[in-house]
Amino acid sequence: MSHHEPSEVPTSPEIPFPPPLFFVFAGVAGILIEKSFPLFLASGWVRVVLLPAGYLLMACALVVGVWAVVTFVRVRTGIFPHQPAKQLVNYGPYKLSRNPMYSSLTVAYIGLGLVLNSVWMMILLPITLVALYHFIVQREEQYLTSRFRDEYAEYCRRVRRWI
Repeated sequence: MSHHEPSEVPTSPEIPFPPPLFFVFAGVAGILIEKSFPLFLASGWVRVVLLPAGYLLMACALVVGVWAVVTFVRVRTGIFPHQPAKQLVNYGPYKLSRNPMYSSLTVAYIGLGLVLNSVWMMILLPITLVALYHFIVQREEQYLTSRFRDEYAEYCRRVRRWI
């Protein structure tokens, strides 16, 4: 991350890759580890319950994720973290979470882990979330703080980071 003078507002959070790749890499790694060291979340009747629960989580995550993206598109602000934010979005799903896109990716990942019955995907999730927070969310929050100052500080007081 480049350093800016205190009065200089960066043009974007300067994140050079799409954040969903964290979830893709973790999912692929979990599946590959699963092939060598199989561990399953459930079997029998528990598996029968977890399978539809996983699909339901993925469907809910899709709805929230699309809602979040459509909200950004409507106000014509940057969706990707290398693009500038033209305005602070604080309605729609952003009234409930400061990071509805990342929250929906997390819920979708959990749903896929349930569908695939993958312990390894679940083990890798906390690591993924720590990396997402450290490399993405912190940069985005620093950028939004420098770009929108008091408005963003007030938004952070009202709205939780995740859910």
